[in-house]
Amino acid sequence: MKKILCILCIIPVLLCLGACGKKAQPTSGDIKPKTASVSPNWQKIAEKNEVKIGVPSLENNFDNELIDEFARELNIPVTKILTKNTDFKTAISDGSIDMYWGLYPKEAKDSIDYTLSTPYLTTTALLLKNASSVLTADKETSVVGAVKNSPEEIIASDKFANVKTYNSESEVLEALKAGSIDFASVNNSTYEKSKYAESGQFSEENSSMYNLVIVFKNGYTDVATEADKVLAKVKASGKASEVCEKWYGKDLISK
Repeated sequence: MKKILCILCIIPVLLCLGACGKKAQPTSGDIKPKTASVSPNWQKIAEKNEVKIGVPSLENNFDNELIDEFARELNIPVTKILTKNTDFKTAISDGSIDMYWGLYPKEAKDSIDYTLSTPYLTTTALLLKNASSVLTADKETSVVGAVKNSPEEIIASDKFANVKTYNSESEVLEALKAGSIDFASVNNSTYEKSKYAESGQFSEENSSMYNLVIVFKNGYTDVATEADKVLAKVKASGKASEVCEKWYGKDLISK
């Protein structure tokens, strides 16, 4: 009798141990999907292991040097793709580029097709004329010179029908000096450190403050956020200011 009682006592214990050793299987309602990436669009770019950046010029300049510093901090290979100011919209839309650098915000603000980074540089475009000139700037008749593919060209094209482009700011100012153009759209900081600023040859007609930003496809706020984080690191390292002082003669990097 004692043996029978012992066996009866042991059976519930064994059954309990067996049940405890098994994991509970969730019902279909308990199964949760994998956590989605907080930056899905950025993740797509990272997975390609290449960031395609549209630039208005492949020549050595401020933006391209800043992009080089951005690429070092990003630690993902960067490819610069020559993209005209007039073509960047299509290139962003069809995925030919992941972002476009060097466009001041006005044109971008006029469209709902973009997501913008925070500005990375704030500066001023000057509209100059010969000091002896009595001309008044006119949208239809004035001929304005600017450096090709520069923010100053975009600003001038927004305000004037006739814009001639040159390869350098000194060429623009020489053309103004010779009377080949009526006005010159130039950057205030680079002009101030040039030989022309002290000559008294030119006078200021007006000025336009502008910001430089990075442009992304509409809705790519996560990509803009990630790019801002990388740029913040470049700024914190002092490299952004170093590049800016080289090209503009002063630190114009937006803080």
